[in-house]
Amino acid sequence: MVEAKKMYVEKKFRTYTRRIQEFTNKDFERAVPVIKEKNIKSKEKDSFEMAEFILKGLPLERNKPTFPVYVDWHHYLLPGIIVVALRNWGYEITVRDTEEGMKKGSMLAYRSYDFTGISRGAA
Repeated sequence: MVEAKKMYVEKKFRTYTRRIQEFTNKDFERAVPVIKEKNIKSKEKDSFEMAEFILKGLPLERNKPTFPVYVDWHHYLLPGIIVVALRNWGYEITVRDTEEGMKKGSMLAYRSYDFTGISRGAA
């Protein structure tokens, strides 16, 4: 982790933190379309059930038995789940709204909420 503390460029830091959990940028790129498609197609109103539905099968996308929990991919996943759950409860939310939320979430740097004042419990 000493090496990570020396990194000031987000892309390098993100690559490093993914690598220490055997999660590559390529793994993330393969998972993104699966997460997006399952999210947008979901009819689930319960966000926890939706997350479980979306996450099922993702380990298979990377040919590993598990999908790492403590990596920044959830920044992409959670905004979509929240927005789609609201849509499924009857709020007027478009696919474009969902895609925008997921895109903005993916731009949140790994662990950046620790110094930006964003609460991890907000979702």
